[in-house]
Amino acid sequence: MAIYNGHHEKKDTLRIWMFLKFKNMKNSFKIKSLPAYNEALKRIDPLIAEGFENSETKKEEFLEIAIAIQSYEKKHYPLRMPATIPEMIELKMFELKIPNQKQLSEKLKISPDKLSQILTGKRKPDIEFLKEAKKTLYIDADFLLEHA
Repeated sequence: MAIYNGHHEKKDTLRIWMFLKFKNMKNSFKIKSLPAYNEALKRIDPLIAEGFENSETKKEEFLEIAIAIQSYEKKHYPLRMPATIPEMIELKMFELKIPNQKQLSEKLKISPDKLSQILTGKRKPDIEFLKEAKKTLYIDADFLLEHA
């Protein structure tokens, strides 16, 4: 995601660090069941709360658990990518914590009626809407063009 605030920067920095440091790491910790997954989630929360970044041992433990959780989630909870502009906008509203269409229409600088028509498929998005959706909601331009 291309949003740069403290939370997302830290998360993105951590992902990059995890990838670079452990791209060749063979993860011996495997999660094979829902109870084991829930246990792993319980184990990782205190590591995050304690600030695992300051200890090599805790970093390695965190990464081992995180990689196992990620692998389990990828297999058991796959996310379907949005296939339409309305689906992508709904996802972005969730990610950006935009509570309703009225506030979204204000951010996109369009009327609530026009937004509603676009989201229900009664109206095709125009170029101004697509440009504003890219800029404001950080939606990939290729996605917008392919689905407009």
